[in-house]
Amino acid sequence: MSEMDAYRDVFLAESADFLQQITDGLLSLESDPHDLEPVEVIFRGTHSLKGMAAAMGYERSADLSHKMEGLMDRVRKGSLAPDLEVTSPMLAAVDLMRDLIDDDAAGTRTVDATEMNAALEAAAARTVAPEAAGYSLGKTAEPDASPGQGDSAGSTWLVTVTLEDTCVLKAVRAYMVIKRLSHMGTVVETRPSERDLEDEKFDMTLQVVFTSRASATAIEGAASFVTEVASVNVEPFVAEPSPVIVTTDDAVVSRRKQISRISEAQTVRVAIGHLDSLVDLVGELVILKSRLERISSERADLELTDEVHEFQRISAELQYEVMQTRMVPVGNIFNRFPRMVRDLAIDLDKRVEFRMDGLDIELDRTVLDEIGDPLVHLLRNNVDHGIESPQERIAAGKTESGTITLSAEREREHVSIVVTDDGRGIDPERIWAKAVERGLVEAHTRDDFNDVDILQLTCAPGFTTVTTATRVSGRGVGLDVVKGKIEYLGGTVQIKSRVGHGTQFIMRLPLTLAIVQALLVEAGGQVFALPLSAVNEVIRAEDLHVDTVDGSPVVLLRDGEVVALRRLDAFLFGADPEALPAPRTSVVLLQAGAAQAALHVDGIVGRHEVVVKPLSRIFRDQKGFSGATILGDGRVMLILDPRAFSTAEA
Repeated sequence: MSEMDAYRDVFLAESADFLQQITDGLLSLESDPHDLEPVEVIFRGTHSLKGMAAAMGYERSADLSHKMEGLMDRVRKGSLAPDLEVTSPMLAAVDLMRDLIDDDAAGTRTVDATEMNAALEAAAARTVAPEAAGYSLGKTAEPDASPGQGDSAGSTWLVTVTLEDTCVLKAVRAYMVIKRLSHMGTVVETRPSERDLEDEKFDMTLQVVFTSRASATAIEGAASFVTEVASVNVEPFVAEPSPVIVTTDDAVVSRRKQISRISEAQTVRVAIGHLDSLVDLVGELVILKSRLERISSERADLELTDEVHEFQRISAELQYEVMQTRMVPVGNIFNRFPRMVRDLAIDLDKRVEFRMDGLDIELDRTVLDEIGDPLVHLLRNNVDHGIESPQERIAAGKTESGTITLSAEREREHVSIVVTDDGRGIDPERIWAKAVERGLVEAHTRDDFNDVDILQLTCAPGFTTVTTATRVSGRGVGLDVVKGKIEYLGGTVQIKSRVGHGTQFIMRLPLTLAIVQALLVEAGGQVFALPLSAVNEVIRAEDLHVDTVDGSPVVLLRDGEVVALRRLDAFLFGADPEALPAPRTSVVLLQAGAAQAALHVDGIVGRHEVVVKPLSRIFRDQKGFSGATILGDGRVMLILDPRAFSTAEA
């Protein structure tokens, strides 16, 4: 294996980051063509990508990124307007670049970029003046660069660049420094030679001799802009410069050590399999902790008790840290959607402004990986069904452009992900008529359903109000997939809508699926676990006002709300569901999404931390259970699903 092969994973990760930056910049440019800051971001991204690909020896990837850079350079210099004739081929090139990089990295030749290169060259060769398109563009420049950059006339400078001690791709960073300086003048010489730099035959310091009309400050700023550059020194070039010497000045050495420490404290890429193994091991540790707690409680050994308490503290801290390593910002999933919404809106000839909020909210990686498809379905639904055409919106007194918002918010041990649009909304009567036609409900039962219940019918398998299927929708696949996936993850889906004003989909998801706090309850002589995040309150039966409505028991809460009372022993063992609670028993008030439930149990055993294990396939379709756990004494305990007892579901 060659030396460059060892850097392939790093290159693939960094190139993915650059491609995402380029995509974000292009979408930002489309939303506001007069804000030219994204132009520089896009240009720098393509330039850096070109340098990295060239350093890895991926010529086709480097060539495509060079064409992308050339097109953006014309926009950057004010020769082209940043219109769809620029952004569309650039976005298409980003898509192809992902495949081409994978192709180059795999050493295959299955991807052909010839047509895309020609399209980028044609876009860059246009002669349409920006002013003709209504744009007034000024030439952008590198940070602090003078207007004369790029002119070979001027002073000759010696630039000494020191990379960070932790830099992995030294050759790539050196190449990026040289290329960035070459945009400001003419490179005369490098020390060591470019060949030695490519072969990484240098420590962390290189020198570049070049002529430029730019100031020393501008040159330093341009070189410092490259990632993993620790320091830059710019001085006038003399005829016989001293050989490259790494300074040992105390201040410089101290600064480099500080920079190294900061770099080391940032992030480390860890294989997902290692994280999964860590969580499994911590789960076993939690079970072992329960066993030690049981043994300690059975023996009157003070020393053992103290050690168990210390073990509890350390294991709790370890568990917290391990679970934190699995937490990933939702922005990692959200950032794939602006491009999708943009493309879909163009295909449907609609105007859509897409907004995102709460990108730093974190979710367990397992949960985050699973919500991608549901969000795709919801956003496609919003663009296709929700947002009206520009003509419809204007006729309705709205702005020509509709708005779709994707947001995340933390709620106790849950995260709410909300998709909202300001479109036509959902007509409950139309949904009801379609549900009757499909045989989902009986027409004479209309009074038994409120608008919220009717909106939930849209999540029935195969339900659709579209008469003609398109490549976007109408095949009856969508909201049922969303509901099924979210409920599989232990979450809930709620739909709110106002005709003419828009629709809101609210998904509430658990932070993690691995280890949860649970309330242990007893029914029929057996103990079961309830996720503590779903428990609002525990009340003694004799302290509640219990009544009956239509022969069924209900609980009257302090705020006057009436909640149906469910008996756990009736649900599990067939006891009389209409029997009123006996004294010295308890009622647990549950919150399952927007629905409340009052669950009668024989008693409360306590609070416990449980490791969630999936149910066997034999019991997976059994309603009322979401998983199982192992107690400290080795017994298996079932985990109850709060949704099975909610007012809306039961």
